[in-house]
Amino acid sequence: AGFDARIIGHTNNNPFADSRYLQRLSFNRAIAVKNALIAAGIQESRISCSGMGGKSPLVTGRLPEETLKNLRVEIELRKRER
Repeated sequence: AGFDARIIGHTNNNPFADSRYLQRLSFNRAIAVKNALIAAGIQESRISCSGMGGKSPLVTGRLPEETLKNLRVEIELRKRER
């Protein structure tokens, strides 16, 4: 059976940045992880990517060192359908 991976990129919710730019940036983060997994031998068909922009922050504080935690990539593993 095995697993499929969903890679989700995130940014902080920078009020000075265009939301489309943040969306693209978060998606590009996910693509970078996908490319690393493919280079490590994972089949591309088993990996999907999405970008959330700043829509799902881990931290809502305003201190720069706090908001850095929102710059991340998450990987969800799902058991493959047979």
